[in-house]
Amino acid sequence: MFSEEDRVAKPPKYEIGQPLEELSVAELEETIGLLQEEIERLSKAMDQKSSHMGAAEALFSKHK
Repeated sequence: MFSEEDRVAKPPKYEIGQPLEELSVAELEETIGLLQEEIERLSKAMDQKSSHMGAAEALFSKHK
């Protein structure tokens, strides 16, 4: 079973726009790594959606 602590959502370590003075160099490095991974994930999702959109446009475009 899960303890009460496991069920409580933990706040993220970093929130966009938060003051950076409170973060150590190690925390900044960790945050940069996490954000780079997230950018990569978002880029892949965008590429997939663009690819699907192109395929749909090709399928439904009128042939002249």
